Amino acid sequence: MAALPHTQEPIQDFYTSLFQSLHAIGTAYYKLGKLDAGIKLLNEGIAMLDGQEVKPQDALKVLLLSGKLQTRKSFTSNTGHDLSLQTGLRARQIAEANNDEQGLADALQLIGDTYYYKKMWTDEGDYQQALEYYQDALHRREALADHRGVSESLLFIGLIHERQEQYDQAFAYYTRAYQVAEQHDHDLEKSYAARHLAGIYLEQRSDLEQAGHYFAESLALREGYKTLLPLSLLAVGEVESAKGNLTSALSLYEQALALAQEMGQQTDIMFTLIDLGELHQKQEEIEQARAYYKQALTQAQAINLTLGITIVSGLLAGLDK
Repeated sequence: MAALPHTQEPIQDFYTSLFQSLHAIGTAYYKLGKLDAGIKLLNEGIAMLDGQEVKPQDALKVLLLSGKLQTRKSFTSNTGHDLSLQTGLRARQIAEANNDEQGLADALQLIGDTYYYKKMWTDEGDYQQALEYYQDALHRREALADHRGVSESLLFIGLIHERQEQYDQAFAYYTRAYQVAEQHDHDLEKSYAARHLAGIYLEQRSDLEQAGHYFAESLALREGYKTLLPLSLLAVGEVESAKGNLTSALSLYEQALALAQEMGQQTDIMFTLIDLGELHQKQEEIEQARAYYKQALTQAQAINLTLGITIVSGLLAGLDK
């Protein structure tokens, strides 16, 4: 009979292997848009964290990924804001206790995300709270030469400026985020920056060529991230619609809707229904537009999405004028 180990090291190594597997599967679930399955799986790992056998770095890895999925879920369904905050705070506590600067920077970014999405969707809280976390995360990431993280933090600081209608400041932060990601080959972060640069070109500068270029680039860079595709398809479709290419726009909207429905990404469904309504309204097909807007309103009400309810109510009111 083999002798039992006299130290915790072999057990910790087993946990490390287990948590690496959980992280890999959770990441795959994230890319596929299977957020509920990923969160459920990672919660199994989180339930083990109270044991002394788990290394702090392994605990952080699972907590941060779980928080990433939770914030994505909050973005796509307006749920779980408090849960993602708890996850971020727990990750921060572990990082601080173990002097893990990288883990701390990532936890601060995650906490900022929870405040940002809650404010954006529910109008609760304020963006200043999120901004302070993003700025702290940015400074730490710059000190660590964490270029992926720097690009991410720059992007979210830009998002807050855009929400506050400070479009020039937002554009400057998106440009920096894009440049850092491009220089260091972080395609996913580059895709986010490209998407939001395109948004400024489309909504604020009426530059369809630049908007189309950056939206298309963002979509191409997101290959392998199914969860991100609906809104990317939608964005390219919006440029096609603005150019008068309504058949092309309709095809892209239908692809976006099918994907969003398949993954159950509620906010994506709502925004796609809005764009379909606007497409029909542009063609003076008022009753079809009204039908899509009503579906979008029902969707927004189902997830208590304050911003969505406001937008769609305004569109419906506009039809009756």
